[in-house]
This record gives sequence, structure tokens and C-alpha cells, in this order.
Amino acid sequence: MKIFWSCCAATAGLCSTSLAAGQGDEVVVIYNSQLPESKDLAIYYAQRREVPTNQVLGFDLPTAEAITRAEFRDRLQKPLLKA
Repeated sequence: MKIFWSCCAATAGLCSTSLAAGQGDEVVVIYNSQLPESKDLAIYYAQRREVPTNQVLGFDLPTAEAITRAEFRDRLQKPLLKA
């Protein structure tokens, strides 16, 4: 869950500048597909920030408090780069 909130915080930080110019289409919102509340929050955030639905992406991530660098790379970074 900690990694999810870290991703949300990072996404929100990156979005704030873009949103000032109304550019939600330059943002990707990610969520943990293992946690239904993660998807709900991602959809809510995307709607509020006018992020297109095709830029809201779910990934099969661990639900543990922390993940290893290898898990991050293999389960989030690489799939995100392919999306």
C-alpha cells in the first residue's frame, strides 16, 4: 500500500504543473489492480483532473507495504514503458 501512495503522490506532484495549463492528456494515472479501492481512487482522480480513461492503467502489483527494486522494475516500470 505504501508504494501505491508513493505513486499517487508522485503522480499528483507531476500533475500539478500540467493541470495548471489544463493538460490532463499528458498524465498517466496508475493503480494496483489487486486492490479495488486503488482503482476507485485512480478513476476518481482521473475524472477530477480530466485525464483520459485510456491513460488510467492498472498493474498487477504486490499488496505488501514495500516492494523490491526487481519487483518495481518487472511489475511496474517495464509494463508501463510498454503501455
